[in-house]
Amino acid sequence: MSDFHFVLTADVPGINHAYHIVWVAGHPRIAKKSEVTTWQVEVAYRTKEARPSGWMPGRRVRVAYAVWFRRAGRDADGIVKFLIDGIAKGLGINDRIILSTAVSNETDKKNPRVEVWVSNED
Repeated sequence: MSDFHFVLTADVPGINHAYHIVWVAGHPRIAKKSEVTTWQVEVAYRTKEARPSGWMPGRRVRVAYAVWFRRAGRDADGIVKFLIDGIAKGLGINDRIILSTAVSNETDKKNPRVEVWVSNED
């Protein structure tokens, strides 16, 4: 049973195209693409919006998510880093206390989305 839940109604960024090379002081570095950062900001906002008043994280926070991608053949675990970072930011916690579980990986070309359930674990 979740303490709260929310739905992200947007196409989910994939890990394979999430980073690009930038040059810093003549050296190549890997940087997140702006689309991924924008999606993480949306995740943080939706997390804050869904969080019940007075909800406090426990020693561990369980995040279960179901994902519907726009196209078939994508891995549900490819989004986990972006999702968990956004949720942690929205909750104001360190992501190391989050335990995540993908519960579904489907395709919905017309309505890509991620459904998220957040609960405390002791």
